Amino acid sequence: MITLTRITEPDKLEEYYRLRYRIFSDSDYHSLVDHTKGQFDRDEFDDKALHWGWYSGQELIATERFLPVREPADSYCLSVIKDPKERAPLLKHIMDRAERSSGMAESSRIGIRQDHRSLTNFMGLVRAIIRQAHACGFDEGWFICLASHVPFYRRAGFHVLPGTESITSCTAHRTSIVTFESSNFSDLIGV
Repeated sequence: MITLTRITEPDKLEEYYRLRYRIFSDSDYHSLVDHTKGQFDRDEFDDKALHWGWYSGQELIATERFLPVREPADSYCLSVIKDPKERAPLLKHIMDRAERSSGMAESSRIGIRQDHRSLTNFMGLVRAIIRQAHACGFDEGWFICLASHVPFYRRAGFHVLPGTESITSCTAHRTSIVTFESSNFSDLIGV
């Protein structure tokens, strides 16, 4: 079982941002990384984020962050989806649920080092993220994924946010937004 560790110490955060850069600068999401900051991936959303790492012994092998979302300005996804029509479903989702949700989280910068990537490890990481979201008090959340990965997430129990099946204004590849909520946490984490 993959266990995520909260990262708060400055030296560990630096390691985390450097690993994120290595993972994302060599991925389908490379256009979302600011390459002017050297080998470091940090953005304006990181100040409010809860940062998590997956360690094998003392070695950091995967990254993830939760962004508590109380209003649209808190959403990283909304900041990278450029087309207003493609932004509309997530914007509506946030606005509709902000009043009644006890906690919404956007998961982003989910990445595994190349030498540890496998379907088993990735699914383990996603399940660990859902467990951690639940433990942190978030009752629902979402993350952006490549549209080609949607069948995998659907089989794992996730739902695609209606209207986000084929976002084209975010990266060079079509993306989608998949959601999770407390009513299906047990299905998603396999308990």
